[in-house]
Amino acid sequence: MGITGLLPFLKSVTYPTHISEYRGLKAGVDAYCWLHRGAFSCGMELCTGVATDKYVAFCMKRVNLLLHHGIQPVMVFDGASLPIKRRITLERRRQRESARSKGEAALAAGEAGAAAQHFSKAVGVTHDMAFHLMKALRQAGVELIVAPYEADAQLAFLSRTGAVDVVLSEDSDCLPYGCKKVRSMVGVVCYASTLVGIGVFTRLWTRLSRFAGVAWCVARMFSGAKCALSCRLQGDILRVQTTVSRDALTRTGAVQDGQRGPRARNSAEKSYCKHTAFVEQLEEQHVFGSLSSGGV
Repeated sequence: MGITGLLPFLKSVTYPTHISEYRGLKAGVDAYCWLHRGAFSCGMELCTGVATDKYVAFCMKRVNLLLHHGIQPVMVFDGASLPIKRRITLERRRQRESARSKGEAALAAGEAGAAAQHFSKAVGVTHDMAFHLMKALRQAGVELIVAPYEADAQLAFLSRTGAVDVVLSEDSDCLPYGCKKVRSMVGVVCYASTLVGIGVFTRLWTRLSRFAGVAWCVARMFSGAKCALSCRLQGDILRVQTTVSRDALTRTGAVQDGQRGPRARNSAEKSYCKHTAFVEQLEEQHVFGSLSSGGV
């Protein structure tokens, strides 16, 4: 999941760092990002029913790297699926099933290399895999949180309330949710400097991000972040939204779970601006509000 072209678009306000620079700090980690990468390395075993814990070893190696550099990790897991993501979830499930079928056919034909490639695309993170990683984390004394819904939103809540100092994730959704500092493979993006660098207000930051193309919102009126920003700079973004979406609707039939045009976009924006997070001190769920209100 993520915003189409967002991280490359922010390259000018992204800088390289070494993980040791965060010594003594707390880092929120998107656990499913690491699980997906770990599962990719053992797709053959996972798809053919061979017992393996390589994905756990992959994640724990990264956890131990953080601990080695004096960084306290807080592992955040995805919770329930968002209803608005139902369509893309089903589509990705179909893609995995198709890849698995191709992998099984290649394996039966004795083409192990081709089978491995297909199986790497077929593997997905299951609840059992998450449970095994949680078990290893608890044995190592590492803090973990299961988000009510999206780990991205939970990480943003932890970041905005100061519970963590940096977020480690390769999912660009963390940024429109409001993470103050995100470290990905391409470096570190600071929320404040990002806003200054592209010259937009906080609420518009979220609006531009979902204009650029949320993975689970098919109603794309723009081809990426640069086009979204150029439209913003030309005038009232709401007027641009109404005008352009009318043309996009007739051109592409854009739709998101039965909603068309601006309604689909607005649903995506609401999912960013109003989201549920877990408050550990209160042991309850909390809805944190719009970025423009400054609330959490």
